[in-house]
Amino acid sequence: MGITTKDYDSDFVYERHAAWHMLLRREHAALLRPALLETEYGEALPVAGGRGAVRTFPLGNAQAQAQAQAPIRDHAVLRYYRRGGVMRALLHDCYIGVNRPLREFRAHYQAEQLGLPVPRLLGVRWAVQFGVIYQHGALVTRLLPEARSLDAVLRDKPDDAAQLASRAGAIIRQMHDRGLWHADLNVHNIVFSGNDVYLLDFDNARLRHTLSTTARARNLLRLLRSLRKTGVPESCFDALLQGYGKFHVPAWLRRVYHWKWTLRDMW
Repeated sequence: MGITTKDYDSDFVYERHAAWHMLLRREHAALLRPALLETEYGEALPVAGGRGAVRTFPLGNAQAQAQAQAPIRDHAVLRYYRRGGVMRALLHDCYIGVNRPLREFRAHYQAEQLGLPVPRLLGVRWAVQFGVIYQHGALVTRLLPEARSLDAVLRDKPDDAAQLASRAGAIIRQMHDRGLWHADLNVHNIVFSGNDVYLLDFDNARLRHTLSTTARARNLLRLLRSLRKTGVPESCFDALLQGYGKFHVPAWLRRVYHWKWTLRDMW
């Protein structure tokens, strides 16, 4: 999979170091380069869900850190791509025929360009063998301070849950109205940082001119499933739909997903 650097050259610089390819945010390139040239960098960051190892590091050089009177609070998140399940034992971090880190980078960049609330994109790394095997992928974004997942916020603030869920629904509506379909819209990929709502994880996301009713409903029903699994009252989903605005999830699709979930729970 090739890359056209002109799509990003106003914001990112393309570099190649041996077998590794990189796109680095221009103003942070000197700090991002060493982070992406190592197999592991920074400190481990515990996260819920996801297959990749996640680490964090400060967006400040050694001299700035030494001179700082207080800890540098502007940090980056470095996420490594890893296989899940049985495939992890066989392929570890290899993907055949698809450059997953660059694919997510492109979708995340599109979300930024659309003005959606997402963490600032900082860089991406990948390696390629024989033109079809992609490995050693990593994506870097700015760390959202004190970010909390949607389900955690709704459970911890029951008196404000309806209002918070409604705000999340409004952000999802923005994403859909701008043509972006999220492939894994769950409670861990909608987070609150301070008073703001953010969307995460654009792996396999798709940008379309318009999204169909079915595509929108699939995203929303996927989120409903995630809310149920984390013990959030279904009234929060109703509030989320109110924030989303005028929309009706087709009854036939609800039934299809109901039976799909029932069969999965049986296994």
